[in-house]
Amino acid sequence: MAASGRANPPFWAIAPADHVHRYNPGVAKSSGASRNTDAYVQAVERALDLCINVDELGAQSPLAAPYFLGDAMRGQSDTAAGRGTALRGLLRTAATELSTDHKRLIDATFLERDPRLNNVGVFRSLSMSEATYYRHRANAIATLAHTLNRQTVPPVRSERPRARAIIDRVAQYERCMSALQNRHSIALTGISGVGKTALAAKIADTWAPNEAFWFTVRPGLNDQLSSLVFALAHFLRDAGASSLWRQLVADRGRLNLAQTMGMLRHDLSQLPQPALLCIDESDQLRMESRDGAQILHMLDEVRELAPVVFIGQHPVIETHETFTLLGLTSDDIAEWFSREGVAVSSDDCARVRRATRGNPALIRLLIALQRDGVALNNALTALAAGPSTAILLNQLWHRLSETPRKLLCSLSVFDGASPIDAWANQPAALDGLLAYGLALDDGRGGISVPEIARSFALQRVSAETLALLHLDAAIVRESRGEFTAAARHYLEAGQPSLAIWTWYNRSELETERGHAPVARELFRRLRADELPDADDARALALLRAEQFLLTGAADEAVTELNAATWPRAHTASARAAELLGDAFQQQGMSEQALAQYREAFKLASDSQLRQIERVHTKAGYTYLYRLRDLDLAQREAGMALCQAHNFAGLAAEEAGEYAAAHAHYEAALTAADSMPNRDAVRAITHSHLGHLFMRQGDAEAAIRNLEISLRQARRAGESLNAVYDQMNLANACNVAGRHAEALIQASEALEIARMMSNSFLIAAVSAAAAEAHFGLNQLDEAERLAQLSIREEDEVHRAYGLTVIGQVQGRRGQIDAAQRTLDAAIASARESRDRYAEAYAWRALSEVPGAHAADARAQALALFDSLGLTRQAAALRG
Repeated sequence: MAASGRANPPFWAIAPADHVHRYNPGVAKSSGASRNTDAYVQAVERALDLCINVDELGAQSPLAAPYFLGDAMRGQSDTAAGRGTALRGLLRTAATELSTDHKRLIDATFLERDPRLNNVGVFRSLSMSEATYYRHRANAIATLAHTLNRQTVPPVRSERPRARAIIDRVAQYERCMSALQNRHSIALTGISGVGKTALAAKIADTWAPNEAFWFTVRPGLNDQLSSLVFALAHFLRDAGASSLWRQLVADRGRLNLAQTMGMLRHDLSQLPQPALLCIDESDQLRMESRDGAQILHMLDEVRELAPVVFIGQHPVIETHETFTLLGLTSDDIAEWFSREGVAVSSDDCARVRRATRGNPALIRLLIALQRDGVALNNALTALAAGPSTAILLNQLWHRLSETPRKLLCSLSVFDGASPIDAWANQPAALDGLLAYGLALDDGRGGISVPEIARSFALQRVSAETLALLHLDAAIVRESRGEFTAAARHYLEAGQPSLAIWTWYNRSELETERGHAPVARELFRRLRADELPDADDARALALLRAEQFLLTGAADEAVTELNAATWPRAHTASARAAELLGDAFQQQGMSEQALAQYREAFKLASDSQLRQIERVHTKAGYTYLYRLRDLDLAQREAGMALCQAHNFAGLAAEEAGEYAAAHAHYEAALTAADSMPNRDAVRAITHSHLGHLFMRQGDAEAAIRNLEISLRQARRAGESLNAVYDQMNLANACNVAGRHAEALIQASEALEIARMMSNSFLIAAVSAAAAEAHFGLNQLDEAERLAQLSIREEDEVHRAYGLTVIGQVQGRRGQIDAAQRTLDAAIASARESRDRYAEAYAWRALSEVPGAHAADARAQALALFDSLGLTRQAAALRG
């Protein structure tokens, strides 16, 4: 029976989400302004204030807009009341994840507020002083905001353009659809503005509902493999296949390409209808760049699994068919003008064809000018020098008043769609840009500017104005929880400190969403000596070091951390020491890693003592009040206590001190009761308890605890932890003699372990499956799986595989072979210092007829007794 704990990080690797407090440098510092909380937390607080009235909430909160709400709008009308109801539902759901005290405060203050109480009445009803209430209120709102952002995931929204009527593309559309429905990949090529994206959007719109994925390549922003993988995984999750998404979240931003492709194949195969994948601006991917090559290699495999549309000026990958779009004919142009209500003669259409060469982008601008009263002759005369969008855009620009011009420039600094509700105070200007085709509404709360108009507008903005526009854009992004995009705009605005803190304070969440490579590129060129404050430089060093460690660049992480100064009294120094330890660990320098971990412990301990000392100097405060004043620190201490008990329990269990291990696990469960995410924290301990009970032979107790842990792991999307729990469930069922049930659990876990290419798991689960087959007297399959376990060359599980093979040989009457194999199992168990495995190998040897059976039985009994395995000992004696 293979024994293995759950895939939890060691307690020293768990860092608090906000281990560096936000600092407000840059524009805030120089202007004398103050930003005590970020724009997103402020938006959540405003939404809570409005929660009592769904009409006001839907009309006034930027979070109560389709852009932010996304799928939460399903089943709700796009009215103020419908949007408000959807947002209030999200807030209520997020509140259920809070600690008991925080939820009680949020309910009393906002969600379930007694209308008869003013604020004084609220904090009195909570038995708090006014000062304590407002401190806890701020913490509770910030925690709720973080939970809401984690649940809504607006930064991975699809960028699919809105489908519009296509001119003279019907035949090509039908040929494209025919090829795609035959599971072929296609390329749509042609010059800029010829209508490739429009045709692809029409194809995507008529594909099966919710089964068309769209990804627009934006160099320097999302042309990393992780950006595509996370966007695709999120799309598949919404389509009902969530294995890859759950694994990505569980792996906290780390990508294993082989594992990713395995799960991607699995998810694509689970869809009731084949997904359509559309890659716009695909010609921006370059094989000569590492990121571009990785994406193209992945897409080359994916196109064998699902139909793919590559959209670009030229092909970048071999496809089944290529469709090159040409300019429109005179008849097509006549149809388009007629559809738009613009009267033109056939001669005029021919002139338009010659002047524009049938380019739809130019024709669209001509129509806009015609509808605005510009004579066609004048516009065509301007184009006489050659078809140029700049000429027609310049004419449109001069017809715009100042307000729509400014709005066009504001929209143009965004990459992709921005939330249309951010510009709701300029309805006339917005409608004008939409009518001209200078802005496009995606139908899902987003608005964007076509690339030709975007570059034109930005050329007419001074450097000083551009910085201010980026500053406004940063706040728009940040207020909707899009922190990586906000950081980019802060950098473009010349506010590197705000960029650093905006991203760093949300680094855990943004890393889980696959945005770390984007951030790494954003912050790559920053120089620490140009930052206005030493804390900014330290935060930048921590940020970069974490990103280097994610990619395995441990030497660069060490260089980055050593370049900054880390005063012993500084709150960030413990984190720096911890990351140095992680870097040394990656390099295989265990002694240096341990030294840094000890230093991190010391620095953290010293810092905590100083905090306690400062608290105790506050005259007149009671001990309870002081603890309440340190709510965040108290929760972190609770987490540390819980993790410490779990770690101590594991150490005691491995030493065979099962009573001590059980006491530690029970203490961990008690400590978890006060945690805001108590179910997730308790699940870890239930997993350990299940493993402990299994070792003690109490299979039913083991199964009860492991089932609790497995349910929570699946609910939280922790795919890897779920596999560990299934593996241990299989082992527990084997102990209980429920071998058929064990085989079901082990088979499911083995399939996923193979998909992950995880040799440790394959070895462990194969051993469990082998034992189940042996219990069912399926000897050939038991031997095959035990051999598979041994071939993975994982020393931890070698003894278990050898024990099963020895048992199979004994049952077949191969006495000499069985004795040799079980002797090898005992030697392997001793080498790995696994007394549990050794005891079971001795017991198996005692069942093989021969001169050594009695001695083997005595050895097994001695080990069972020393380990406290009374049930196993009693069964062997009986």
